[in-house]
Amino acid sequence: MIVIEGIDGVGKSSLVDNLIKGDYKLDTDKVYKLVITDVVKHGMYVPSDIIIDYDKEQFNKIRLELKEVLNKLSSYSKNDTILKSDLVYYYNCIMIGYLEIAKMITPVLNQLENNGYTIIADRWIMSTIAYNGSIKNTFISKLIEDTPKSRTPFVLADNKYRINRKGGNERYYAISHMVNNYMKGIKSPDVTIYLTCDPREVHNRIVTLRGETDHFEDKDKLTRTHKVYNMIINDINNKCIVNTGKLKTFNTEYGSLFNIEDTELRNEAIKLRINMLALRVKDYIKNIK
Repeated sequence: MIVIEGIDGVGKSSLVDNLIKGDYKLDTDKVYKLVITDVVKHGMYVPSDIIIDYDKEQFNKIRLELKEVLNKLSSYSKNDTILKSDLVYYYNCIMIGYLEIAKMITPVLNQLENNGYTIIADRWIMSTIAYNGSIKNTFISKLIEDTPKSRTPFVLADNKYRINRKGGNERYYAISHMVNNYMKGIKSPDVTIYLTCDPREVHNRIVTLRGETDHFEDKDKLTRTHKVYNMIINDINNKCIVNTGKLKTFNTEYGSLFNIEDTELRNEAIKLRINMLALRVKDYIKNIK
């Protein structure tokens, strides 16, 4: 299982697609693309050669409840005022919902692996933790607040996700115990590819390519989420960290390639960057096998 992580707009989806069907695709014919946000929106697609091993009724109940919360949060415009207590409630619901979904589909992912599939995931548990931690007073932000400066609260030990329960105060212990119960049994990746970039450049990319940002993509939220990602990535095993804003050929006379006004030239430059990124990631995966 290969997981691609990073804030919105950093290039995860482009890399996933390139590794599956691009110029530098992985050397395997059996690839399963997992996009956890799509699972929540549309349900779980399972190939015909895989035995479905989860409670579909309960899965769809949780999925639809989570989808409703996400839609409600996304419906707020930039000019709307959200009560801080409501925002904390939404983000905690989203984290718990994603963790429950991840736990429910883990048996399916294990079956995919057993049948010879390579799973490439556009986000997994790290993003759930990072986005929750970006909002003050949420579960993860409180863990970070109560964590001694000498370490971080998030670890991947014995190939299992868990929150470090050593140190901290009573609140820390209570929250870490609760979050660990939700994470218990969730499939851990064999490889984590973390794409990082200056959030200001990422915000510029999104605005340049789409012309607008959603609730999760404003500059402040991207910056806060990026900070939490950088805090927890150090404790992840088998990781490859790539700064997508600093690869040599990306430094053009225009500064950022997203400042290139010629659309055709800009698209060619973006394609080159994606190819370089896919080649680097493919080499990394090959070297750790």
